[in-house]
Amino acid sequence: MGDFISVIMPVYNLEKYVAKSIESVLNQTYDNFELIIVNDGSIDETENIIGKYMAVDHRIVYIKQKNQGVSVARNTGIEAAKGEYISFLDGDDLWHCDFLEKMINFVHSRADEVKFAYGKTFECFENGRKEIIGGNRIINGYFEDFVAPNGELRLAMHISALFVARDMIRKYNIRFMPGMRLSEDTGFMIEILCVAKAYGINEVLTDYIRRGSSATSNTRWEPEFWAGHTKIYEVTEDFVKKYRLTALPYFKQARGYVAYRFILGCLKHGYIQEAIEYRKRWYSWMVDFAAGDGKIKDRFKCRLILSAKRQVLGFIGKF
Repeated sequence: MGDFISVIMPVYNLEKYVAKSIESVLNQTYDNFELIIVNDGSIDETENIIGKYMAVDHRIVYIKQKNQGVSVARNTGIEAAKGEYISFLDGDDLWHCDFLEKMINFVHSRADEVKFAYGKTFECFENGRKEIIGGNRIINGYFEDFVAPNGELRLAMHISALFVARDMIRKYNIRFMPGMRLSEDTGFMIEILCVAKAYGINEVLTDYIRRGSSATSNTRWEPEFWAGHTKIYEVTEDFVKKYRLTALPYFKQARGYVAYRFILGCLKHGYIQEAIEYRKRWYSWMVDFAAGDGKIKDRFKCRLILSAKRQVLGFIGKF
């Protein structure tokens, strides 16, 4: 039979997509798994579609809850999971038919114990174009190995392509961050990478469907929405300090870089007051970044942002 795997699928109003996602799991060449579908308060036909699959496949575990967001839905799935390993598949993404087989064979083929593995993902656009997330680059390592020389955190992995030992998630109480409108999965990955070395398979095993109605593609640039990319560092800092202190300098560079890029975005889109407020909030982070080893142009511009008066800030965003 092999190791038992828990597949967690959060769904919310996905009547147009969820059937194909469910089928991509049920048709896996490796069949020793449970599919935990967490219905996060859908009000369309999603539940009825799930019911049709439940009637013919006993491997589906169905949980219905009131709408609380994708983070809470995934956390609900984690609490219910019984497998030795956990994978996540969003209810509008697709697995290649051998995803689980490739993953389980990979973790057992290595001499060292693998607690966290990931595959490559196609980002599929509505016009038919496909791009590999992160390109062909594969990194085996901890958090610090994913921080580029310019300070940018480059995870090169998608949430629907992860394969994580359940005992690691439980031991360190790693969960997704409720209330985060963006980057809730980034927080999960940061914490995992502090306690488990990641191993990548340089093979595309997942299709991430980029829909026009998705959160990031259908939302105009507003500080309140996009600040989540930076806020995630506020809620993960204590975890990094506790479990991977050696990664803290890289963590500080990454958070300084993302704070700088966010405030630069505020300036480019005319949100001067918001830039001033967030600059005050993350001032020390940006000071760390400006003093670090990132690109000279970025560090210079960051210093300008830190010292500029209100009248000058608007001009910084234009170059």
